[in-house]
Amino acid sequence: MNAPASDFLPHTPPMLLIRTLLDVTADSVLCETTLNDAVLPFLDPAGALPSWFLIEMMAQSIGVWAGWHDHARNIAVQSGLLLGCRQFECAQPSLPLGSRLRITARKLVEDNGTGSFEAHVFLCDANAETPVASATLTTHQTSWEHLESLLVR
Repeated sequence: MNAPASDFLPHTPPMLLIRTLLDVTADSVLCETTLNDAVLPFLDPAGALPSWFLIEMMAQSIGVWAGWHDHARNIAVQSGLLLGCRQFECAQPSLPLGSRLRITARKLVEDNGTGSFEAHVFLCDANAETPVASATLTTHQTSWEHLESLLVR
């Protein structure tokens, strides 16, 4: 597929962290990104991206999945919220600039816009994909109008 993730996310830099949609199905998504200058605001004092930040990349990959399906139904990309994260595991404390990452997410259950997804992040080099992080994320897709009413309170 190799489509720009920005076509399916409402994010703008510096919060646009996912670069490419590689594959999408009814229940899964595969995205890719490279840690470049876009992540500079989020680096730790040593100049690396803290691994807990991968939760946001997993959530954005789920957002790409939802946005792609919105686009396929000929509706505008809706807003989404990360409601929770369970079972976050990470193999290293941080990732250096230049790291190429592949993010997968698979829908476990979805009901009325709320979904649970199993997500994984892999560090890619020329020879292999090494597992870096995994989590189960709960998300909710809502209309922009409903989101605004929640934020005004």
